[in-house]
Amino acid sequence: NRFVQEQIAGDLMPGANQETCTATGFLSLGAKVLAEPDVEKLVMDTIDEQIDTLGKAFMGLSLGCARCHDHKFDP
Repeated sequence: NRFVQEQIAGDLMPGANQETCTATGFLSLGAKVLAEPDVEKLVMDTIDEQIDTLGKAFMGLSLGCARCHDHKFDP
């Protein structure tokens, strides 16, 4: 339980330290297009990537497609 909390919000936990902040690096996994000129789109793409990473890791489902459409089940 503590491991998962640190992976998702280690920097926001009471008594956060270098180890708990480093654990949140898990959320930065994946490809990034940092040359995106639209800052708002860059922020939304980053959040979308984090949600997809969490879905794959903890639920075994890809959630990135939910940004545009619904699925009855993961193909």
